[in-house]
Amino acid sequence: MEHSIEKVYNKEKKKHNLPDFNKLDFEFEISIIDDGVFIIREVRRKMSEKIETFTKLLEDVLQPETTVADLHECNFFGEEEKEKIFKLYSKLMRINRKSLCLGLNPDDKKEAEFINNVFGEWENIKKDITHVLRKMKEAWEKEAETKENPQYFG
Repeated sequence: MEHSIEKVYNKEKKKHNLPDFNKLDFEFEISIIDDGVFIIREVRRKMSEKIETFTKLLEDVLQPETTVADLHECNFFGEEEKEKIFKLYSKLMRINRKSLCLGLNPDDKKEAEFINNVFGEWENIKKDITHVLRKMKEAWEKEAETKENPQYFG
């Protein structure tokens, strides 16, 4: 059964040659959009929300706050890895800023172009983010393995 948002989206999909609803929904959870009046804008916003989450994650690796988690995870990345992370961070920031500009000056054609471009790059972006996340997870797994040198953080 086709969801009402899916019906609205599919009308715009034909008009703007947008990605398949189910694929986009799987990656960016667009089916939870409440109102389809501005469906293209809402899809762009959902995509941007996810991008923003990962932008913040990368920022914490590049410029850790004084939380134990940020400082601990940051130490597991060498300079060369941080340079690659910064390139990914820059790509995500460009996407984020473009989305913000579109939010100020909505234009269905440009928003559809944004959706297509980001979705087209998403698999590569996801691979790069996954690499960073694995390394962050390893930081905690290695910490659990090396209990012989506990640190006091107080």
